[in-house]
Amino acid sequence: MPNIDRQREHQANERTFLAWLRTSIALIGFGFAIARFTSHAKAQRRKEEYFKCGLNT
Repeated sequence: MPNIDRQREHQANERTFLAWLRTSIALIGFGFAIARFTSHAKAQRRKEEYFKCGLNT
């Protein structure tokens, strides 16, 4: 295998690895965002239910 082909294959593997890494970091970020907004929405609903019941805290 010539040196140029080997270098080209190595760079292609590196690009693939970095693409997977970038995708995984994006998915982790989306997971944190979803977790944050859903917990905020649950807290907001709970607060509204307390006001309906007259439990103002």
